[in-house]
Amino acid sequence: MADDPRPEAAVFDTRPEAAVFDTRPEAAVFDTRPEAVVFDKDGTLLDFAPTWSDALCAAIEASAHSPADADEAARALGIDRSTGRFTPDSLFLVGPNDACDDLTRHLLDLPSYRRVLAERSSAGARPLPGAVELLEALAAVGVPMAVMTNDSEEMARTQLGGLGLLAHFTTVMGFDSGFGGKPGPAPLVEAARRLGVGPDRCLMVGDTGHDIDAGIAAGMRTALISADGDDLGLDPTIVVRRPDELLVHLT
Repeated sequence: MADDPRPEAAVFDTRPEAAVFDTRPEAAVFDTRPEAVVFDKDGTLLDFAPTWSDALCAAIEASAHSPADADEAARALGIDRSTGRFTPDSLFLVGPNDACDDLTRHLLDLPSYRRVLAERSSAGARPLPGAVELLEALAAVGVPMAVMTNDSEEMARTQLGGLGLLAHFTTVMGFDSGFGGKPGPAPLVEAARRLGVGPDRCLMVGDTGHDIDAGIAAGMRTALISADGDDLGLDPTIVVRRPDELLVHLT
């Protein structure tokens, strides 16, 4: 996206009496003004590697039926246990929890896996640099916000609550909240409903193709968080390198 010139995106009027998105004349890309924001969680609000790398390795180690099963589970989920790095096509990065479970249930004791994963990821959860600043700025002007993650709703609430961020959100939804996961649009449409606006009045903020595809399918504007500025071959409305860079577009 850094090499793909595009018009300047929607901006946000921070005056308390106008807590809605506004548009500069040269950036009239929206026919209506978004009034709410739906966030992905991992890689968008939480720093993915510190939150999940050690936790996933520990969970696999604790629950595998054998060393060979541990190796196979790591390959299936897309993590190198020797380095803690995720592969670009890692199912764990984008897939809902039930898909990961289905792929590894013959290799792992799933109750033990889930318990260790929950404990270690909650203890290791870290906000992505710039995420807290963005949430606080939007909350200060009364913008309704939601989280829709392919993680479980319980895990999302636990992690966000542990970081003192849960109160910023009108609603938190996971793949198990009754509307499926991304890239399907249904959970985002429901998130918009809970925020009290139509999907066309929302901005979806995420870091993967599942997020952007789901947002577009739901009829939302989309913002991609990409550390290197790459648009990943997607078509987001805005690309930023870290969450607080959205403030350039929203102030």
